[in-house]
Amino acid sequence: MLKTNRDAEQHATQAIQQLQEQTDLWLIEKDDLQRDSDAVDKRYQQTFDHVASILLPNVNRTVIENLAQVMDAPLLMEAFERWHLSFREHDAAVNEITQDREFAYRDALADPDTGSYVLKIERLENKKRTITPRLSEYDFPEFQYLYERHYGDQAQESNFSRFMRVVTLSAQRETKAMQVIEANLGKGSFPRAAEEYGELKQTLEEIDRELEETQTKITHIRSLTTRYQEHRNWLDHYPARVKTELLDVLAEHLRSANFDEIFTRTNEAVRTLLAHCQALRKKRGYLRDLSRFVEKQIKEREQIVAEMERARERWSEEPDLALESDPTNWLIDQVELKKRGTLRWIRFIGMARRNILAFHRFNWYSAYMKHGRFLAFDAFTFSTPEEMPPDEACRKLFPEVHVWRQRHRQHKPEFSFFEEALTGVVDSNEWRDLAADRAARNEPSFT
Repeated sequence: MLKTNRDAEQHATQAIQQLQEQTDLWLIEKDDLQRDSDAVDKRYQQTFDHVASILLPNVNRTVIENLAQVMDAPLLMEAFERWHLSFREHDAAVNEITQDREFAYRDALADPDTGSYVLKIERLENKKRTITPRLSEYDFPEFQYLYERHYGDQAQESNFSRFMRVVTLSAQRETKAMQVIEANLGKGSFPRAAEEYGELKQTLEEIDRELEETQTKITHIRSLTTRYQEHRNWLDHYPARVKTELLDVLAEHLRSANFDEIFTRTNEAVRTLLAHCQALRKKRGYLRDLSRFVEKQIKEREQIVAEMERARERWSEEPDLALESDPTNWLIDQVELKKRGTLRWIRFIGMARRNILAFHRFNWYSAYMKHGRFLAFDAFTFSTPEEMPPDEACRKLFPEVHVWRQRHRQHKPEFSFFEEALTGVVDSNEWRDLAADRAARNEPSFT
């Protein structure tokens, strides 16, 4: 019996240490559960992807329509229709491009080395290079001044223009310009020089126009070629891309599908695949139940430790005072009870976890699903040689077990359902060996 605050403080320290040791054990179990859950999750994802690849061997419309109907997966058909619409658009674009005459002769027209359009541009550029220096001879202000005024072209000059030339003294400026022109060009007369300049300028404009037109044609051909290649690449990769998306859609659908409804609409081979998926789904659920139980135990002990630390601090302030009430039940008895519970529950959890992970008889599970409704936990128990925790413990660990037992008024697993379901299954005789092993064992005590 604890009498003083000092006694309570010392026992609180011991109790906290013991609870923390218990918590460490629970944390180890938590890590083990997390490791196993991650492994099952990975297998779960891989299995659904594998099942989807078997159910959908190709992207044939008939196959997809039938699969969408059997699996009750409308999103599968919607995804296919979306891809097929894109296929028609790309295919139509390819057909349109191939009808273009210039595209059909693209190598002969736009080849970088031998294309007729490319060679034409080269000839025009060479011609332009011979004309440009000759035009530069006329590129001085006096010549450009007279050329822009159409000097010497009587047809372009009105009476008013002649009058204005006299009034503004333009004649004097024109005379000076003519002198400079004669000195620079020596053509003998401005009209002849202007005529030659005009012809050269017109020729250059025609060359530039032809260059632009020809370059536009080359650009058009290359644009068509680029577009064609893009559409062609899309079409070439269409089967693989559409199948990848459809497999993703199907796998995602299977992860949330009601297999009990789908099961009866499929053949035996598919049923085994669906049973595999369903069993893994149940495994994940049971492992999560165990994780929640462990989390609850850890949290519970952390809360008790926090309360004890607050009480210990309060007792340490006045160690010699007599206790108002005896905390023995809280500091000693409760901790001992928690210790026994920790060891017992961790043992039970380890047993259940190993048995759940060991289950692999998916053809048996398919037979169970075909036979009727059942408790997956009992199916796992029936198919494993290692003993399960006592049923009373399983009800606490797995809410589904508790609900099933209450609903069906069961006090323990009843394996007759599974025995009947396996009638005619190829390896069903193995259950008798399992049953014999199970009968030879004693069920572990709950206490």
